Amino acid sequence: TARKAGVFLVALLAGTGCSLTSKFLLSVHGTTADGSQEALASPLVQTTGMFFAMICALPLHLILSYCARRSVWQGGYQGVAEVPQKPIDLWVYFVMATPAVFDMVATAMCMFGLVDVSVSLYQMLRGGSSIAFTSLMKHFFLPGDGLQLQNWVGVAFCLVSIFLCSAVAGGDPSSPSSPSTPATSNAPLVGVCLILGGGVVQSMQYVFEERIMSDDVGLAPLLVVALEGLWGFAFCCGVLLPLVYALPGSDHGHLEDPLSSLDMIAHSGAIQAFFGVYLLFIFAYNSFSVLVTKELDAVWHSILDLWRPVSVWLLSLAIHYSTELTLPGGASYGEAWVWPGSLVQLFAMGLLLYGTAIYNGSVAVPALVLSFLVASGVVARAEAEAARTPTPSKFASPYRSPLLVRSIRQASEGEHQRESAPDGRGGPELAPVPGVFELPKIPLGTRRFSEI
Repeated sequence: TARKAGVFLVALLAGTGCSLTSKFLLSVHGTTADGSQEALASPLVQTTGMFFAMICALPLHLILSYCARRSVWQGGYQGVAEVPQKPIDLWVYFVMATPAVFDMVATAMCMFGLVDVSVSLYQMLRGGSSIAFTSLMKHFFLPGDGLQLQNWVGVAFCLVSIFLCSAVAGGDPSSPSSPSTPATSNAPLVGVCLILGGGVVQSMQYVFEERIMSDDVGLAPLLVVALEGLWGFAFCCGVLLPLVYALPGSDHGHLEDPLSSLDMIAHSGAIQAFFGVYLLFIFAYNSFSVLVTKELDAVWHSILDLWRPVSVWLLSLAIHYSTELTLPGGASYGEAWVWPGSLVQLFAMGLLLYGTAIYNGSVAVPALVLSFLVASGVVARAEAEAARTPTPSKFASPYRSPLLVRSIRQASEGEHQRESAPDGRGGPELAPVPGVFELPKIPLGTRRFSEI
């Protein structure tokens, strides 16, 4: 239990830190090449940094894999080199480019939206859209993945929460919607639309991974993270950043000026610190996402999904009221509690948490909702009676990539089979590396370890 609690807390802190430092980077000011002060509002530079941090999972994967191999070989497991290992097909490494493109587009849209929306609303919109859009996509496009009554009710609660968050964001930008947004922000509803659009693209990625990449690709989980980061970083540097630099806009005549942003980062110690912490949180979050899926059961997953929007908002409020740091123009870091928008946002968060709990099967569908559905003829009485007892949802968490979750579970199953074998080695049919950090399988023939 202590181990699970530790993994849960680190994952929660890393995820919360990702969201907060991402907003800070869009708000912090630095000195430009001409000596003026302006905000580092560079969503695509930040997106590129995210993919770079994901690449850092590759060295961790290689180190842990090497240590795992050493422990097996030093344990005297003879005969493991005689087992032919199936190598990873080359096409697998290239097919990973497709989810990376989906992730790049979704993250870029959400980062542009975060410029105009407070980080707490951003987190709530992303959470609600992940459940609603991914579930609806699966229902209509994946055979056999139809929603049950409790899923439909949970999705409905999340959609109402999204509507209320959009209404809060559509108010006065200086009050409830975005107290931490820079003074230049004047289009919070556009930001909401971009975030929701990013949620749609993310749900398309998850449906693609379940429909097209439904078979095991044979890659270790950390390698999945690293390859997606590698492809995403390549697409950002080779396509996305040159494209936004060529398009006209308000950032020194460009839609986004990555050269100016890099110059600000190079000449500002505060921005460098913020960016370094942001990369560290991204690396920690992606690394611990493997442990979260491997170590925690469905209950812990649900609690983690529920608590991240709460922790982001609470820390944003704490930062606002506990620090005297201000941005040029008098805007403050963090978020203030503003009447009545914050109260509406609190109600929307309650609906989001309750809807997520209903969707996951953690709580039953409210009796009042069931009575209304039966009276209106939407559902049969027998179906409503069955929904009075909550059942764990058959759907995987809509917050996580199905490809990554599948690779972690398959690796964990191999590890458990190895541990349950009489000699502790799992028999000759299993790979010599504990599953979670398994390298691509390379045929070893009959060579000994000293000859490799």
